[in-house]
Amino acid sequence: MRSFATAAVCLLIAGAGAVGLQHHRAASARKLPVFRVVNLGTLGGDGTAATASDEKGAAFGRSQLPNGRWHAFEWRSGRMHDLGIRPQWESSVTAANRSGVVAGVTGPVLYHSSGTPGEVQAFIETEGAVQDFKAGSSFTYPHAINNHGDVVGAFVKRAISPDLEIFHGFLWHRGTVTDLTPASMGAARCINDSEDVVIINGDRPFLWEEGKLRKLTMMHDVSEVWLDQHGDVLGDEDVAGKSVLNDYTRGLLWHDGKRTDIGSLGGQSTQPSDMNGAGWIVGSSETGKTVMLPRSNFHFPVWHGFLWRHGKMQDLGVPPGAQHVYPKHINNSGVIGGLTEASTGDISSGKAKPFAWSNGHFVAYGLEPSAAKDWQIKSIVAVGPKGSLLANGLYRGSRRACWLVPEPAR
Repeated sequence: MRSFATAAVCLLIAGAGAVGLQHHRAASARKLPVFRVVNLGTLGGDGTAATASDEKGAAFGRSQLPNGRWHAFEWRSGRMHDLGIRPQWESSVTAANRSGVVAGVTGPVLYHSSGTPGEVQAFIETEGAVQDFKAGSSFTYPHAINNHGDVVGAFVKRAISPDLEIFHGFLWHRGTVTDLTPASMGAARCINDSEDVVIINGDRPFLWEEGKLRKLTMMHDVSEVWLDQHGDVLGDEDVAGKSVLNDYTRGLLWHDGKRTDIGSLGGQSTQPSDMNGAGWIVGSSETGKTVMLPRSNFHFPVWHGFLWRHGKMQDLGVPPGAQHVYPKHINNSGVIGGLTEASTGDISSGKAKPFAWSNGHFVAYGLEPSAAKDWQIKSIVAVGPKGSLLANGLYRGSRRACWLVPEPAR
């Protein structure tokens, strides 16, 4: 089954700013700044979904027209406009680099009524100039773009049956498409500015560098991967427990042929969620503590956010009123964005609060009261300038995207 999941999109930006690490005091008496919500709007229809941003605060994704069809958009300086990718077809941005060069998909239909993706080809857009390309006959999906405009992704090489298709990884470089897995299969998920590429074949990661495909033999059962500018690879490895209920996840870093378990905050599972260009890793980890779920006898683990840097894992702490902390992204200045839960399940129920963390403390937490009445924040897409967060959620019940901008506490 094809998937349009883009949560694993890797946007790699060269050069990380220095961030001084300080010990975080979770129970701070001061009132934290909150987020002001900037609604990106729509292209005239009901829904908008953001998928990427650049370093200057532009946002990209797809938005609905008055007729309900989806078109790729760019939002910049307070205005959204249609990128105009094959206007008779649907389209969506899937990745962007720091300069705002974007890659995406376009086709007669992005999704069928059943929810399955349609047949799409890829495009790259630079300052209004659009170039279509496809690696396969029926499906080409860009996962990532580096700062030189090189694009990687997956395409259907051949269909064995309507329900079984063989995917290969591709690299698009200056108008030429290269099959990165001619003798096997897989999907290219990440690329850095040195044109190192990480490919997943099933649950096994491979590194494509200098024209050669290298198996990362000490990493397996991996579902998500990240790549920094040094060529280090991060993966989330599933580890089998004594039963299915005891399975857990660890974060594994591959560096020069060596595998490093990044550790935990005291519990068994660690779930990485992002790695920036300098190799700083964020995610969430079990603390070893549990909470009893309401109306049940089930003990749910307490999760805290972490920053892993130079071989050490730091607990981000917990803002006032929160129980679980889930970082989602980190930018190259070391600013972290994510969601918190006061009770288990708040993210799915729309009660989660967004946060930004930098230099050892939380710099913004929650929404302005006037915005909290209308908005439910469901996911963090990217961390933008000055601690702003690009997010997706619901606005008065409709699917929308927004920038969350830190405001001084009143």
